[in-house]
Amino acid sequence: EVVRQLDAADVLPSYGWQTALAAAMSERLQDPVAADAVPSQELSNTLFLLAILNYRPSYSWTSTAAAALQPRLLTLTATQLTNAFWALAKFGYRVEGAASPSTWSVSAVQAVQLQLPSLQPHQLSYCLGSLQRLGCYVSSAVLDEMLAAAAEQMSYYPPSDLVLLLITVCRLRHVPSYSFTEAVTERLRPHLLAASAAEADKDAVGDSAVRREAVGDVTESVAPTPPSELIISPLTCQELASVAYALAKLHSRPESEWMRVFMSTCEARLAHFSADLLATLLWAVGELGQVPSPAWLSAFLSASRSRLSDFAPPDLVSVLSSLAALRCAPPAEWLAEALTLLGARVGGLDGEGVTALLKALVDLDARVSNSQWYDALCDQVYGYLPLLPPRCLAELLTSLAALGHTPQPPWLARCAQQVAARSLMLPRREQQQQQQEREREQQERG
Repeated sequence: EVVRQLDAADVLPSYGWQTALAAAMSERLQDPVAADAVPSQELSNTLFLLAILNYRPSYSWTSTAAAALQPRLLTLTATQLTNAFWALAKFGYRVEGAASPSTWSVSAVQAVQLQLPSLQPHQLSYCLGSLQRLGCYVSSAVLDEMLAAAAEQMSYYPPSDLVLLLITVCRLRHVPSYSFTEAVTERLRPHLLAASAAEADKDAVGDSAVRREAVGDVTESVAPTPPSELIISPLTCQELASVAYALAKLHSRPESEWMRVFMSTCEARLAHFSADLLATLLWAVGELGQVPSPAWLSAFLSASRSRLSDFAPPDLVSVLSSLAALRCAPPAEWLAEALTLLGARVGGLDGEGVTALLKALVDLDARVSNSQWYDALCDQVYGYLPLLPPRCLAELLTSLAALGHTPQPPWLARCAQQVAARSLMLPRREQQQQQQEREREQQERG
């Protein structure tokens, strides 16, 4: 809060002040006697302050601070722990650089376990995310224990913290229990309904204003303010897209009624989604096994067309791929505008992006009459040919053939060279895999 106020007043500490603070702390930490005398609160606050001011200490400075933290990890409070882990992660510290990596990692995880009852919702998310970035190993059993503890407190979680926790679990690449995801979705249900109600209220207010203007009504009507404990905040567009993305990545399948409410809520707010959120949402909807209604797709296409120029090329390709996966061909005008934009911004696509675009056109049964448009894509992917995995390389050639475009001879020659090189590499890889399997069997027998 102090930093926010300083920032608002444009009087944040200078870089020189930050450097002096870091140097003074480093000098104390390098002296064993002085280091023991540094209070944990001061050390945690110093780390957090430097991190939030975007100071970038040297790796040796960060290593010294991490070493000073290690013997006191189990005694830190929830706030001290969160601030210290977040700061070290932001500084780019990795436990592999510690004198005893496994000891530091184990102590860090145990510290979070000890503070589970005291950790605020957002603190648990920050601790878990920081542990991952620091390179600490958290076993699936321990992570499930932490999530089970979170599930018990979920009724107290505000929606923003709940979404943050869900995204954090997604980034950890840990598939949680069904009971955890069910607890999350149920906790989010009233906020989904609140979002739908908020949009309905906006429409009702707009209609009422039009009617009052028509009849000359100048009276004011102020609705009573409900008690704060009864106010249920609606999910933002960012939170809606994040929830869908996380559930899709976690291979979750919420119950049909929940998904119906979710899809209805999104449909009512699609006009307010940014371009990147629209791309994320449509991808997630497909991954969640949903078949959007014609009205939903119409609202999506309308919202996306009004901001086609805002899409980054990879996001626009993602939208086309998602539409193809959903077997929903967009209107000709929409598609023509999207492809024109991609042709002008082809430099924003990598090899796999170009491959995905061409495959989407095949799946949508769409064609571009201008051969120069295809040539531009081939020129863009030319430098990526050696980097494309065999599957993408085959898909690229198949799509070009299906679209009826023949690339220039030099392009075809290089592509053929890559295909030949891959065919020679496959037997070697198979031999390596067989050798590894034999060695594994011998170890098991031994």
